[in-house]
Amino acid sequence: MTVDVRQTVLDRCSYGLYIVTSHMDGKLNGQISDALMQITAFPPKVAVSINKTELTHDYIMASGVFGVSILAQDADLPFIGLFGFKSGREIDKLSQVEYKIGETGSPLVLDHSTSVFDAKVFDTADLGTHTLFMADVVSAEVLQEHARVLTYRYYTINLKGKVPKNAPSYHEEESVAVAKGGASGKYACDVCGYVYDPAKGDPNAGIAPGTLFEELPDDWICPICGVGKDQFSPVIEAVLPSGKQVCDVCGYIYDPAKGDASAEIEAGTSFDDLPDDWVCPICGVGKESFSPIL
Repeated sequence: MTVDVRQTVLDRCSYGLYIVTSHMDGKLNGQISDALMQITAFPPKVAVSINKTELTHDYIMASGVFGVSILAQDADLPFIGLFGFKSGREIDKLSQVEYKIGETGSPLVLDHSTSVFDAKVFDTADLGTHTLFMADVVSAEVLQEHARVLTYRYYTINLKGKVPKNAPSYHEEESVAVAKGGASGKYACDVCGYVYDPAKGDPNAGIAPGTLFEELPDDWICPICGVGKDQFSPVIEAVLPSGKQVCDVCGYIYDPAKGDASAEIEAGTSFDDLPDDWVCPICGVGKESFSPIL
């Protein structure tokens, strides 16, 4: 699959990461969203895009209200995974976090949040797979004045998080096998990208360091998204001969057969022979952010 430069560019838009919540018939639910924005200042109005298959979508459609928690950078992958990769049809997400009920009746998640607000929907737009909810902000509160806000880019680059398939910003990753060194026995979750490392085990599940993936209990699940062992794949770790290298950040592929004309790198120049100050022509990172391709 060829990397779509349109998505590469859109990935550089400044998105935040939020928990969007709502309620229906006395039940509460929430999910991660990166598709929320302010649309007017006077009075303050926002819009959020929610996939029609999500339970939160049904709750907002029914109640006409939603709550938003603006996440801070201290949010970790297990916390994000609770709202991003697990379904409210199967678990009670809110029972596992601290929250309060807002003015609209929606739960406002307090854990790892810089601020929270309540909103009342005044219009919707059908976007095909998603509904765009436009809403008036009816109440708001700052929880952490100086906390850094968690962004989509920080989540994907620094935390190495994956994007759920129902998210508006989701795009299929290029199918490449990345070489990372010698054999390790690591396994990667096919759903969320969590990597089980035998050297570390899974202390939260009582799995001691040194436990091989094959030795994990049959009922062990991914600590991020909750899927079973059958949805993990071995991390391919072999030195591969193609000579191509993929950018870990944006997916650009350096092909020695083509070189990099924009940087006056001639065709036939191996990756190892590139100047030390050469950077990815798409996102600008250095050679250390590239990995060999199968």
